[in-house]
Amino acid sequence: EPAPMGGEHALQYVQLAMPVFRLSRVMAAGGKIESAYGWTQLTAPGGLPLRVRIDESRRDPFEFVAVRVSAMGAAVEHFTRLGMAAGKPQEGRRLRKNLGLDSLLSSNSLLEEGDAFEPEREIGSVYVGYGDPQSNTGLLLLPPLPGKRPKPSLGAQGQPEPTLRAVGAPPASASATERSPDGLPVRFEDEDAYEGSLKAEGAAA
Repeated sequence: EPAPMGGEHALQYVQLAMPVFRLSRVMAAGGKIESAYGWTQLTAPGGLPLRVRIDESRRDPFEFVAVRVSAMGAAVEHFTRLGMAAGKPQEGRRLRKNLGLDSLLSSNSLLEEGDAFEPEREIGSVYVGYGDPQSNTGLLLLPPLPGKRPKPSLGAQGQPEPTLRAVGAPPASASATERSPDGLPVRFEDEDAYEGSLKAEGAAA
């Protein structure tokens, strides 16, 4: 049984970017397709919410993990203290520059059109991560919901608590295991330990 994700939980979804994605294989495995226009929103067979877009340039398909936070400033400060770089807060779509009659007749919106093949990010969300976002998996910090604190995504009975793992030594300002202001664990591992844990998890699956 997977850890709870989405809804009011801190862990919201995982975004993937890959060159080929077959809906037929997802459905055959028991996944649930929620939408598939330009990009795909689905729930994997184990209950994991996913967003998938087509991208032939990425080496690693795992683009980022979306995490709901209770206080954006504190969350950004925490993860930058762990050595991550923070991007600018996501802005909303702007008014179109050309609002002449012909332009209005050709579209039903006064706002600039977004990329139909790129999942929209919540306004105010902030990407944090190590190195180049094109070759590393990062975090997308989602702004708090009014009057609600995200619930911790605890592991199911008998399962370990979901933990974010960073490959490499922690910065001088951090210990090997840290917790975000909302209680999400972050563990630093050297490359050998990380690869060993992946093999152990694969053998146990």
